[in-house]
Amino acid sequence: RCTGLPECTLANVVSTYNLGVRLNLKKMALDLKPALQCNFNPLNFAAMSLTVRTESLPPTTVLAFSSSNIVHTGSKSEEHSRQSAWVLARYCNVVLGIPAVVKNFQIRNIVSSAKLKRVELKSLADDLGARAVFEPKKIHSCRVRNETNHSQVVLVYPSGAVVITGMRTREETEAAFIEAAEFCEAHKSTTVGSKNEYRYSKRRSNLDKKTL
Repeated sequence: RCTGLPECTLANVVSTYNLGVRLNLKKMALDLKPALQCNFNPLNFAAMSLTVRTESLPPTTVLAFSSSNIVHTGSKSEEHSRQSAWVLARYCNVVLGIPAVVKNFQIRNIVSSAKLKRVELKSLADDLGARAVFEPKKIHSCRVRNETNHSQVVLVYPSGAVVITGMRTREETEAAFIEAAEFCEAHKSTTVGSKNEYRYSKRRSNLDKKTL
């Protein structure tokens, strides 16, 4: 969970770096196939995807390009992403004999999720104006962009679920979460959304009537 935000949880951290040496992806795929779960089809995509697994860390997914540029995803924290990068570099050195090192490591995207109160999306979109995109016929969520950086987006669902993406630091995530909590509180909804919630509310109201 994010420090200081008990209701906000990190879901995915995406990082990029360079291994410092050109990669022969075809040879790597042949060498890695028996040991690691990897997939390389140059006719469909120029990168090789593989899964990095260790005993102490959760598995992560890597996209490796022949230029040695790496896109690392699936990490649960910034430190987890760094450790997985060094695990990949060490595996290349020890097992594959590739003199790889981690260069230009950068956190590109921090995706987090939170659960807030139910929200009236139509009212929220009308209030935020051009910042919000609400298309209920395509997807039943409201996409709220940051005023200064449009790559930072907050997805708000009517159930109160919030997905924060496009952030590079935890400070940006914290600021986006606080803002999302404020406008969700201002446009909270009391209506029942799903059928299960409707059945539960009706059952509870009937029990209350019997009790009275």
